Amino acid sequence: MFMTGELFLKHSTNKLTQMTGLIEACVLKLDSDQIWNRGGDTQNSIGNLVLHLCGNLRQWIGWS
Repeated sequence: MFMTGELFLKHSTNKLTQMTGLIEACVLKLDSDQIWNRGGDTQNSIGNLVLHLCGNLRQWIGWS
């Protein structure tokens, strides 16, 4: 039987895997110009947002 912490980790791992697949499917529908296009000077590109997500995951999940 799983303990609460193990259940949380299992659920989190499954959710991250699911969301990664969805993000990848969406990004693969775009060409390079669309990925790096910014809507304006104060907006980030999709590529920049994905880089930030990757960095955040490395920092918080890979940190332990």
